[in-house]
Amino acid sequence: MRGPYDEPQEDCPYCGVACYANFVDIGVGMQQVSPYQCECGAVEAGPFDDNLYDADPNTGWYPPEGWEPSESTQGLIPIPDRYNEA
Repeated sequence: MRGPYDEPQEDCPYCGVACYANFVDIGVGMQQVSPYQCECGAVEAGPFDDNLYDADPNTGWYPPEGWEPSESTQGLIPIPDRYNEA
């Protein structure tokens, strides 16, 4: 069980490496104040982002630059046709 001051670990959905985010102590535990980011370039999409259209609908993350979905990563959530347009 995780304690109130332990920062949760999130693994990158693209490369599997542990990601990092900023947390602050709010008195009763830690609050995440930035999206998780990975060294491969992937970034967690947030609720206040203006460009959620660019986020991968299967993961809820912005993929690393140059990432293309494979057959194994498609089909988890229907991807709109406009998402796959070149």
